[in-house]
Amino acid sequence: MKDVFKPNGLGLKRVFKATYCSYLGFKAAFKEEAAFRQELVLSIVLLPISFWL
Repeated sequence: MKDVFKPNGLGLKRVFKATYCSYLGFKAAFKEEAAFRQELVLSIVLLPISFWL
């Protein structure tokens, strides 16, 4: 039996809503979590170095 009612929508609408929720989560993590900011800076620095090596 197929679910007709999906609270987050169907198709592309659902993808856009999920993307927006992810954006809000990253925004909150960046604002509130020092460890998240540290790991983000480390990944920005270390990712190009990993390609160079």
